[in-house]
Amino acid sequence: MLVAGNDRVQTIITQLEESRRVTKENSHQVKEELSQKFDTLYAILDEKKSELLQRVTQEQEEKLSFIEALIQQYQEQLDKSTKLVETAIQSLDEPGGATFLLTAKQLIKSIVEASKGCQLGKTEQGFENMDCFTLDLEYIADALRAIDFGTDEEEEEFIEEDQEEEESTEGKEEDGKQYCTAEGNTGAHEDASKELDE
Repeated sequence: MLVAGNDRVQTIITQLEESRRVTKENSHQVKEELSQKFDTLYAILDEKKSELLQRVTQEQEEKLSFIEALIQQYQEQLDKSTKLVETAIQSLDEPGGATFLLTAKQLIKSIVEASKGCQLGKTEQGFENMDCFTLDLEYIADALRAIDFGTDEEEEEFIEEDQEEEESTEGKEEDGKQYCTAEGNTGAHEDASKELDE
């Protein structure tokens, strides 16, 4: 009887040891899968971050390039005006009426050409703003805080809701991007095009 009892105890111990082993294996597998899912999430966030930063950088470069082109145009106009003033002062010291009249005629022509400098392009009010790149991530932060273990059915419902919110957000971002381009660049680039045509 005692031997039979010992056999039962040993059987129970063996079963518990097997249960311990399987529990460790299952826990390790779940941890691996969990880590992979979060690594994928990190990769998605990094990719999206890089994409959005690139869009801001592109807009910045376009605006800075336009501003630098305007600075160059106005600097050239300033140099021309400065030289024109110097020429006008020198013409006053020219001896002889004929020489003065000839110089004055050329000066008038140069003044007319210089007056066209007033038609150079310029930036519109608010051109420097980058407000169109505002991003609301509060709902995503809430979703991340709400991450928890659940059934497959709950996960499917969450994925469907997340997809709907993502589609809505992408539509808003696209509208914002178009608005930014229209507000920030359209008028200014039109002015630049007119100047180049002239």
